[in-house]
Amino acid sequence: MSAAELHATLTNGKGEGRRARAWVFAIALLSLIAWWPLSPYWQSDDFFAVTYASDLRRALDDFTGNQYAAPGMVWFYRPLITLSFALDAWLGGADPFVAHLSNALAHALSTLLVTLLGRRLLDQRSGLCLGLLWGLWPTHAGSILWAVGRVDSHTTVWILLSWWLTVRWLDGRRGRGLALATFVLALLSKELAFVVPGGVALLAVAVAQRGARLRSAWRATWPFVAVFAVYLAWRFCVLGRLVGGYEDARFSPLEAGAGLGQWAARVANPWLGVDGASDTVRLLGFMLWPLALGCALWRRRARAVVLLALGFGLCAIPTAPFWAETIEVRNVRYFYLPAVCMLGIVALGGVWPTVLALGLAAWPFAQVRQHYRSAHQQAARLHATLRQADRDLPPGPLLVSGLPRENAHHDVLMFHLFPDRLLLPPFGSGRRVLALRPLIERPGGLIVEAAACASFPGMHALAIESGSVSPIAAPPLPVFKVRAEGDLHLSSLAMWDLHLGRATQALHMLGDRAPHYRLTLLTAGGYLTCVLPNETPDQPDGSVSLKALIAQGRYATEGDNAAIVFGLAVPALFDVEAAFPLLIEAGTLQGDALDSFAPRARADRLLTLRLDRDYADWLAGRVDDPRKTN
Repeated sequence: MSAAELHATLTNGKGEGRRARAWVFAIALLSLIAWWPLSPYWQSDDFFAVTYASDLRRALDDFTGNQYAAPGMVWFYRPLITLSFALDAWLGGADPFVAHLSNALAHALSTLLVTLLGRRLLDQRSGLCLGLLWGLWPTHAGSILWAVGRVDSHTTVWILLSWWLTVRWLDGRRGRGLALATFVLALLSKELAFVVPGGVALLAVAVAQRGARLRSAWRATWPFVAVFAVYLAWRFCVLGRLVGGYEDARFSPLEAGAGLGQWAARVANPWLGVDGASDTVRLLGFMLWPLALGCALWRRRARAVVLLALGFGLCAIPTAPFWAETIEVRNVRYFYLPAVCMLGIVALGGVWPTVLALGLAAWPFAQVRQHYRSAHQQAARLHATLRQADRDLPPGPLLVSGLPRENAHHDVLMFHLFPDRLLLPPFGSGRRVLALRPLIERPGGLIVEAAACASFPGMHALAIESGSVSPIAAPPLPVFKVRAEGDLHLSSLAMWDLHLGRATQALHMLGDRAPHYRLTLLTAGGYLTCVLPNETPDQPDGSVSLKALIAQGRYATEGDNAAIVFGLAVPALFDVEAAFPLLIEAGTLQGDALDSFAPRARADRLLTLRLDRDYADWLAGRVDDPRKTN
């Protein structure tokens, strides 16, 4: 359909124009109703975002620094996302409804824009079909029902608005300046906006007349490239790098290519994520695509199919570092924007493929909605119990067992990361919370009984379940005195001194010459534990050096990278305090395996191991030895 024909449809024959607009807005309203917040609550990264953005000054600082003032390992420039959480806090405080409603409204606006673009670029009927499909597709759950998922849902609004305004400009209307302005807003929201210039080029090719496509693409795209160049220069000034992302992200072309195929399949067939679905049912979910593609080709829309396929690849590029990581199925939310192009192929097939697709997606949609609702209700109960304990108990950190990382179906995160933010304002008094669970769950991981950690003086060890909380009693073990050689502050300089043998720091267990010692470091997200031999078996006092704890201590019996030195990288960077309580137990191995340790005594006092925030940089070799000479 040409621009003139579309304009005539929307303006002439008043009744038809009104009906067209009514359908577009009805689809957007339907998507809002379908994703309306039901018993919403915070989860995982939300607690980090909310506690950080509750202070408006901190939120504004993100315009000139890394997101959430993160000191390293992750490099994101997303100040509008942080500011949106500050707005949520201003409107609703610690109530999650406002944040979740914001995500649902953003998705409804995106659905409106997808429908408008579809009507212009495909045809009127295909545009309505595309709006319905994209508005109700179940793989969007993580971008809408998770408050932090707004990095996708909010950013996509600005991206689609920029593209829609660009198409209007290509049709001879005003709006180019607004298209560039919304591109800037997208860049201030998430790195996903890097795809906008490429998308503009594809749109120009799609709407231009034959023979003028390359010229039109260049004319439309170069202002966006110029704005992008300015943004990258500013980003480099702020972050010290052009792209950023996760520090340890790696890209392997072969593995990434295979992984992209798996992600595309998960988006195309929501039944792959349904509990208990048979192989036959999952296979039927794929039958939609040959039908839709055949119908599209029968309607002579091959060129549109090719452009949509290119659009999917383009929109997926920012997620390339995650393509090979196919185990974490929740990452399907990264394909929120690419799904527009993929579902456009179904919409091109016409009404019947669209109806079939909506029918196939109905049960996966209902299931994922129920899973999120149940997980949020459970998280709300657990958090309410913690907040009540914060009000009732004397001062002191809480050591809490029973904080689930995710729901039982493994598709909704709960208290995965940052539990030390659970009682920070606006949620509580600021009391520290440490989860009693392994920080890293993996085969062969060493387990410490929750009761063993209940002996920390000045702390409250609690078992929490649903709406009840109960204290954990420490086992009746003898105690021994412990003396620290050194101040237990492992700064970069101290780490170099230990590494190069220029200094010695050790833990001395006075009067307890046990064959082995179990040392357990408590971090916010869980503990790291290891079993080490007594380094002075011929002396009356036992001893373990900090160098052995850091470099030789292993939190799991399997895996080459299971050393404590690696496990501490994330806690040192992201815990509210880079200070980790240390539990020391004396005992013996009941066999050859480290997990057969049986404690017979424990230290009489609390020790704390401190690390600097640049610990991860030191670990990666980015911090030089200040005493090094040429």
